[in-house]
This record gives sequence, structure tokens and C-alpha cells, in this order.
Amino acid sequence: MWRRAMIAVGVVVLAGCPAPSGNDLFRVAASGTPGSLLSVWGEPGSAQHAYIAGCYVGVDATTIADGTVGRLVEYTRGTFRTLCRTDQVLWWVTGAADGSGTIFIVGEGGRVMRYSGGHCETLPLGVTYPEGLPTFFGAYAPSSTELWLVGGSAQPTGPRGVLVHWDGTSFRQEMSLPTDAQHANLFKVDMRTTDGHLQLVGTQGVILDRDPTTGTWSDVQAGIRTQDNWFFTVSCNGAACWAVGGSGQGLIASTTNGNVIGPWQERDVIGTTDLSDLPGLNGVFVQNQSNVFIVGTGGTTMHTNGSVVYRPPTAPTTATLHGVGGNNTVVISVGGELSVTNATQRGVILIRGDDSPQFTFDGQPFMATGDLRTSLGGTGQGGR
Repeated sequence: MWRRAMIAVGVVVLAGCPAPSGNDLFRVAASGTPGSLLSVWGEPGSAQHAYIAGCYVGVDATTIADGTVGRLVEYTRGTFRTLCRTDQVLWWVTGAADGSGTIFIVGEGGRVMRYSGGHCETLPLGVTYPEGLPTFFGAYAPSSTELWLVGGSAQPTGPRGVLVHWDGTSFRQEMSLPTDAQHANLFKVDMRTTDGHLQLVGTQGVILDRDPTTGTWSDVQAGIRTQDNWFFTVSCNGAACWAVGGSGQGLIASTTNGNVIGPWQERDVIGTTDLSDLPGLNGVFVQNQSNVFIVGTGGTTMHTNGSVVYRPPTAPTTATLHGVGGNNTVVISVGGELSVTNATQRGVILIRGDDSPQFTFDGQPFMATGDLRTSLGGTGQGGR
């Protein structure tokens, strides 16, 4: 809940600074899809085209009719269509930044998949860990022949500090990480495209920067709080980068403060809005420097330009929102019943920028009705 002034008008406005547009941010496109949906990558530009990674989080595959717990879903205007299925939970989807149309999807069991030319294939990892196969929670692809993967494990004895680089031929674990990162789950990675620096986030407030000239990974000193300080997602556009997390209380950090870009800093206030009452946050998408979308538990959706904040007075769904992404035209947020660990687990899709009167998911019409069960934020991303 926002403070009283926020509740009264639904938006905080600073003198001389227009508020981000509201319109309740998102509409429900589909509620009750099979399994949860976790991440979104939108094709750059103005195309209404995106990809979604979905899965049955924490559900025994033997209880699913066809035994497949992960899927890649394609979005085009008014339509969501499953492209491929797999026997591993898929956490993240990203497209190659070179515009080649190559899509990478990663997840549990060290699974790395590539979608290209209408076909899905699994890439052999070839990297072993004494603690067992890692979960890849995030990835970034500079091109169709280069991929960075980050991860760890939800199990307390699983691998930590998982940072893998693929050069188009083979995968290699990055060994020279800062000490804190070696013992942390690493969740997401993105690139600051103005200078090619990779930005990586994880548990215990970890933020890492990779200098493309030296290839060196270093800790970013950002003065992040010491409790409930996991970062689940990072998103960059140009030099503007935002990261969000926190399980009980939302955690936000950014390299932007209004129109000024600088070093990373925690944002417990934006403009005149106190953010200390935000619930746990899972997803962030920097559409451009003036439009940042943030989502989290309890159907939380938020829109900011770094100086002004808008949050709808009524959440569009009761489910946890896990990811958000898109492009210049369409913004999509996804989530579901992440705490429901059986075959009845369902997902939700919210959309902004598509006014289709009805949406279909694998040919089935979905109406914006019914509530999903609430669930915890960050479910499945366990461990230190």
C-alpha cells in the first residue's frame, strides 16, 4: 500500500515533472494458464512480438500429463502460442542482441535451449559442479554465438557463484569472481549498452560489473541494506540500469536519479514517495530512461521515470508477478501460483499496449476473470 496521499490520487506529481501515464498500467490478458510464467523478452523496436518462459515451478514432472514442466511461449498480437516444451523448469528467456532472431531459454538441471529457424534444441553444457547441476536463473546474449549464464541452486548444498560463458562452441565457468559472489546465488545479468559493461545481481545485495576491456568482474559498492537484500532482476537500457528484489520488503536500486545517471544507489524514496511499504519485488524492465516497470508479490505493478511514481490503487491480479519485459510498443508481465507445488498450478499474463478484445493461449480463449491463489515472491530461488 502507498501512503495516504498516494492512495487518494493514485499518483505523486513533482512540480514541473509530468507523472508517468497510468491507465492502471496493465490489463489481464490470460489468467489460469497451465503452470506459472516467469520471464519475458520482447523483440526490439515497435513489433508486437515477444517470448515468455513458463514452467511448473516445484511440481513433480510425473504428475503432469505429458511429463513436460517447461515451455517457451511466443506472443503476437492477441495470441500466445507454445513453441516448445521440455522436462526441466525454465526460468529465463532472452533474445540475441545482434538482431539475428536467436532466442535462448535457460533453467534447472543446467538446461540451455536455443530457438532458431522454428526449432528448439538443447545445447550440451559440458560444465560440471561437484554439488550437482545448477539452475540457470538468468542469461544475456550479446549475439547468436555468445551467451552469459548466471545461476546457483535452491538447495542449501547446491552450487553457488555460477557464472558461465558460451563462445558459440563451448561453455566455461568464470573462475575469478569476487569472494562474495563465489558463495552467492547469481540471479540475472544484463548489459549497459553505452559501454558494454555487464551488470550482474544476486543474493546478499551482490552487484557485479564486468569491464569489457579487461574482462574483470568487480564488486559494485552501492550501500545496499544488509537485511532482506537479495536482488532478483536487473534491467538496463543504455546507461540506465535498475535492479529489484527483497522478499518481505521491496528493494530497488538504480544508476539513475531523475534524469541524472550516476553510480548504483538504493532507492528507498523516489521523488516524494516513500518506498518502505513496498512488498517483495521480482521483476523490472527499463523500457527507456523515462519508463521503468516494476512488478512483484500480490500483483504489485509500478511505473516510474525515476522522479515520479505511479501504482494502481487496485492490483490487477492476486498472483505473484515474477517477470516483466517488452519493447517500445508492448510491455508484458507474467507470474502465477508459484507456491502451489502440484499440477493445479496456474499462471497469469498482464499486458500493456495491445488492445485486442480477447486473447488466446494455445488456441483457447481466456477471459479476464477469476483470481489466482497468492504465493510468495522469489519462490524457487532459494539458498544463500
